[in-house]
Order: sequence, then C-alpha cells, then structure tokens
Amino acid sequence: MKITKVTISLNIQANSKFIARNEKTVRDMVELCYFSELGLREEDIGGWIYQLTFRHTDEDDLKRQFSSLMDNIWSTADGYYCIVESDINEGPDYLFFC
Repeated sequence: MKITKVTISLNIQANSKFIARNEKTVRDMVELCYFSELGLREEDIGGWIYQLTFRHTDEDDLKRQFSSLMDNIWSTADGYYCIVESDINEGPDYLFFC
C-alpha cells in the first residue's frame, strides 16, 4: 500500500447572486463526507486549502480515487446550485489531467 499526500485548494461559489448562498453548507458536507476519510487535518477545516492523504495500490488506483472524489464534490455542489474551482498544488503530475 502506497501513501500519497496531495494539497488541494477548493473554491466553492454559488451559481448566481439570486440563489441562496450555500457555499458553507457544501464546504461542510465535503469536509465531513469526503475529506474526513482522507486524513483531513484539523487546521484545514473551514479553509480553502486542504492536505489529503490517499492510500492506493498503484497509480491507476490513485487516479480512480481522485477522480471519484472530485466527481462527488462537483455533484454535491451542483445539488446546492454551487460551482467548484479546484487546483492541485502538490502530488503526482498526472492528477492534473483527471
């Protein structure tokens, strides 16, 4: 089992100023449902930058886990009429192309 630490910045915004602001709800759900499984550090809670720890068997497994994570985040945000902008600051280069 390999371990890879990835630092991701996550910006969650409402689709429109006319829709209720749900950014905090989405961020709380992402932290609780998705990031808590990936070793979310206490100092990252409520922030914009998160350091996550992925446990994987090979590069394909890591890529699948990361793609699944981002799909879940985007789906959750979409359900609350929000959009997500993310950027990976560290980690394997191929994650940029997920």
